[in-house]
Amino acid sequence: MTADTLIRVHRNGKDVGYFTPDTARQSLLSGVLRADDWAFYDGLPDWTPLAVLLEQSRTSPTLPPIVTPPPVIRTPPPIPYQPLPARASPTRTGRPALVVVLIAAAVAFVFVVSLVFSGRTAISEVKIPVSAAEFGDRWPLTVSSGYIIRRERKIPNASFKSYSVIFESPDGTRYGLNGHALTEGYRNIHAITKSHLVFGEPRYEDVSGLISIGLNGKR
Repeated sequence: MTADTLIRVHRNGKDVGYFTPDTARQSLLSGVLRADDWAFYDGLPDWTPLAVLLEQSRTSPTLPPIVTPPPVIRTPPPIPYQPLPARASPTRTGRPALVVVLIAAAVAFVFVVSLVFSGRTAISEVKIPVSAAEFGDRWPLTVSSGYIIRRERKIPNASFKSYSVIFESPDGTRYGLNGHALTEGYRNIHAITKSHLVFGEPRYEDVSGLISIGLNGKR
């Protein structure tokens, strides 16, 4: 597993999202992910608990680099000069036709791509109000209220759906709660999450309850 490997995280029968190893470790510390979440990436024989997978990646041995000796350059003997026979100048007949074919192929490609991707992805949003008054001591954020937003992406004629779980603060700023939301460019929820220091490292309050609301689309 490399630093760019995408780890798929699964919880309670639903995908939480895709994370790189570093993002997964940070999300595990912050409470976005859990140690017993199931994790998988291409090349792994089976689903593995996230904490076990990250620990294995931390202890994986690194092979020494292979040093390739420099090539031996041999100078070939000189070839005696021999004049080339006279050749007729090549004709340019058919080159305009080739240019036309290439242009037509490019236009057709752009047209097909626009049909596939333009306006084909259906996006829906569900907004659920939440507040510190409802959660009590379990409220993990520094703001007192806001909205949990579930963005669902569905491509017609395909079974795949993705859910981005977002928190909208009272000032309208949106923060990513799960991996899908973070990959879409939303700010990390850590910016407004309560935290305390553990061995000099910030330990963030658990936001999994907010994520669950977003994934379920209801309280």
